[in-house]
Amino acid sequence: MKLSIIVPVYNLEKFISATLESLLSIDFPYDYEIILIDDGSSDNSRAVIEEYCKKTDKICLISIDNAGVSNARNVGLRRVTGEYVSFVDGDDTVEQDFFKTAIQELDAGGFDFVQANIRIVMGDKNKYIQFNPEDEVIRDRNTMLERFFGPGKKLNNSACAKVFRTDLLRDKAFDCSIRIAEDQKFVFDVIQSAKAIKLLKIVGYNYLQRTDSAMHELDRNRAEDILKVLDYCRDGIDSDRVRKLIDADRLDILFFIYHDRLINSEDCEQVYSEIIALDRKKLKKTMSHKAQVKA
Repeated sequence: MKLSIIVPVYNLEKFISATLESLLSIDFPYDYEIILIDDGSSDNSRAVIEEYCKKTDKICLISIDNAGVSNARNVGLRRVTGEYVSFVDGDDTVEQDFFKTAIQELDAGGFDFVQANIRIVMGDKNKYIQFNPEDEVIRDRNTMLERFFGPGKKLNNSACAKVFRTDLLRDKAFDCSIRIAEDQKFVFDVIQSAKAIKLLKIVGYNYLQRTDSAMHELDRNRAEDILKVLDYCRDGIDSDRVRKLIDADRLDILFFIYHDRLINSEDCEQVYSEIIALDRKKLKKTMSHKAQVKA
């Protein structure tokens, strides 16, 4: 029994030590490997990692030209040797018993993947994201999708905080053509192949929220990438209920794009038509508010 942990790294010299210390000190009675992909870092990330490589044979360091986190993860997926896979970002940490609990749950229940809750770390403050206050077993795909797109996003769209069976990911890859929401598209594809999953009530993953992270920057290009992913997901399902849940997310993104084009005096007709098709009342309310602000 072996777990492969894929860690993409790009200019994380200040953070990668904490990540590696976390991964090398886990309470895990089985074999595991840490596949580190240095995505063309221009700082001292590689040097820091090489020092750890001298101390343990659990680390496999792969250096590539910079091509983004999706490509780095795909490179890692091709090098996996374990029966289980998990993704950890190079500035995050895990709880000591997360992987042990996840593997035991996977084996006991025959699940395709399991997910733990996430703790968001903001400087000296922690914010606990309780996606799931109780364990939940899901064996119906539409229910999985409702948890994925529905209120609270109990099945969250991050590739992290999860442990997958490697066989489930053999034909999967992250989309390198998009700059944001690549995790959402990847997890959606995985759900489409999954037969049974378990959402755990434990906190397993610590996400470091940095002010310079791409997660905090939403411009029109990124918004359009999110919209592409939502459209991709919507086209891949049959459930009207799930499509309505996706449409609620699409509406929020369409409004962002619409307002951005208004501010920049650009053509809004196509976006306007899409919003009208989804929710005419909300558009009228927004336009009325806009008129009041102008007055």
